[in-house]
Amino acid sequence: YWDGTPYPFPALEVPEVDPTGAGDIFAAVFFSTLASGQTPLRAARFAACVASRSVTRRGLDGVPRPADLSFCETMVQAMS
Repeated sequence: YWDGTPYPFPALEVPEVDPTGAGDIFAAVFFSTLASGQTPLRAARFAACVASRSVTRRGLDGVPRPADLSFCETMVQAMS
């Protein structure tokens, strides 16, 4: 919800290898994106994308890489 309106946004469908840390990654990306001045909707979409990609790798390899951020930025722009 944002301003009383629901905005559903599904996570990317990806092969799950290790979900450990995905929620932490979502929160970190969401709040840092929000703090940078983006809307809550854009921050949530971006965070969901980054967290989705993080589960495709095991352990600390799931920490977002620059390529993940670039990919997700492109995806979020396409949703707008």
